[in-house]
Amino acid sequence: MSLPLLAALCSALCYGVATVLQARGARAVPHGGAVDPRLLVRVLRQGPFVAGIALDVVGAVAQFWALRYLPLFLVQAAQAANLAVTAVVAVPLLHVRLTVRQWSAVGGVCAGLALLAVSAGRENPAHVALSARLGLLACVAVLAVAGFAAGRAGRAGTVGGAGDSPRASGSVPWRSPPVPSKVVAGPPRA
Repeated sequence: MSLPLLAALCSALCYGVATVLQARGARAVPHGGAVDPRLLVRVLRQGPFVAGIALDVVGAVAQFWALRYLPLFLVQAAQAANLAVTAVVAVPLLHVRLTVRQWSAVGGVCAGLALLAVSAGRENPAHVALSARLGLLACVAVLAVAGFAAGRAGRAGTVGGAGDSPRASGSVPWRSPPVPSKVVAGPPRA
C-alpha cells in the first residue's frame, strides 16, 4: 500500500472521528431553542469539539497530500469511507446501536474501497490551458458574488443550496456540515 493511499485513508479516519467528537462536544453544551454567538463560544470550550476541529485540519492536510499523487476518484472513494468510520466510532462514543443492515453497509463500503484501491492504476495528468483556469476562476467569482447577493437579500435556501453544491458534486475535497435553513435564515420576518 502506498503512502498517498495511506494518507487518503488517514484523512477519512480523521474526518470520521472528528464528526463524532464534535457531536459529543456539542451534546455536552446546554442550549435553548435559539442559536446565538454565545453557543459557539460554549461549544469551543469543549475538549472533544476542539479535538474534532484539530482532526479535521489533519484530515484536510492528509487529503490534499493524497490528491497530489492519487487519482481523484480514488481519494473521493476514500473520503466516502469516513461515513463508515463515523458509524463505527459512534457506537462506543455516542452509544449508538447499529442495525445488522447498517453493519452490512459498513462492511460493503470497506470491501468496495479495498477493491477500488487494488484496481486503481496511475493517472496521467493532463495539462490544463490557462484559459480553462481563468474560466474556472471567473466561475468561482460569479458564485461568490451570487452567494453574497443572495445572503444580503435574505434568501437562506439559495445560500444553503449554493454552499452545499460542492459537496453534492463530490469534486471539491472539503466537507461541511449541513445547516438547516432556519439556522441560516434566523427567526421569521414579520
